[in-house]
Amino acid sequence: MTRPKRILFATDFSAASTPAFREAISMSLQNGAELLIAHAYELPVLGIPSAASADVYEEWDRRIREDAQARVRTLVEEAVREGVKASSLVL
Repeated sequence: MTRPKRILFATDFSAASTPAFREAISMSLQNGAELLIAHAYELPVLGIPSAASADVYEEWDRRIREDAQARVRTLVEEAVREGVKASSLVL
């Protein structure tokens, strides 16, 4: 069987994702594969479109995205410490 070159680990940062992260690191080490750590964030849905100005909505987006990037970066750093080539993707 062909060994994977890349392994995708998608996270929601919940406690339930921790064992999956450990397994992704293990699989990456066993196969010499790069680990891509991904998170897809979503903005709050406003019931009334005019409830927040565009500037406020853009600020929410920026803050949520920056928080997600920081949290993914922490996981990348942990994987690298364990000897895995890792990168991040925040959508």
